[in-house]
Amino acid sequence: MPELTRARLGIARAVRTLLVVALSAATVAASAIPALASFNPALNTPAGTTPAAVATGDFNGDSRLDLAVADQGSNRVTILFGNGSGGFSAGPSYTVGKAPGAIVAADLNGDGKLDLVVANGGSHSVSILLGNGSGGFTYGPSVSVGSDPAALAVADLNGDGKP
Repeated sequence: MPELTRARLGIARAVRTLLVVALSAATVAASAIPALASFNPALNTPAGTTPAAVATGDFNGDSRLDLAVADQGSNRVTILFGNGSGGFSAGPSYTVGKAPGAIVAADLNGDGKLDLVVANGGSHSVSILLGNGSGGFTYGPSVSVGSDPAALAVADLNGDGKP
């Protein structure tokens, strides 16, 4: 039994030593990081009266991040095209169901272009906007769902390689 106790004591001592070394390394690493740079002033781009959700993606094929903003106040989705420098310009907007509260971007139809799925809590529906790859969208089906859809997820549920 004394052998077992010494072995446990040795393991405990080794673990404490490793923990101290790990914490010391974290302290050194954290102190080596320079102070964070400050941010530039905010660049505001109007996107409705009550924006509720945002999806991101390259909707117009220019390799810059764009935004799709779901606005509950106007029941619309507005596309904002990124300029690559942190700013955005207003693009087209699309009427969807009442009180859109969630939005996701995904290629739903396998054409290589991002589409939008919008959960409309006020009309108990999900709207589909099919992307054309140039920043525009056409209306896809609107599907009635249970009351107050609040969140969305897109996945390949049956393993066929399609969402």
